[in-house]
Amino acid sequence: MYCLSYVLSYDLLHNIYCQLETLLYCLCLTLWLLLIQLGSVGMCWINF
Repeated sequence: MYCLSYVLSYDLLHNIYCQLETLLYCLCLTLWLLLIQLGSVGMCWINF
């Protein structure tokens, strides 16, 4: 979220990089949470 405060003070290239960085972080976090969900479902299948 800190990227938003720098949008006006940095050039366009840095803004694009910052947005990509934030997007990648969100994607990684989402994938990680999905893997945890799948892992817990997998453990339930193993138990039964």
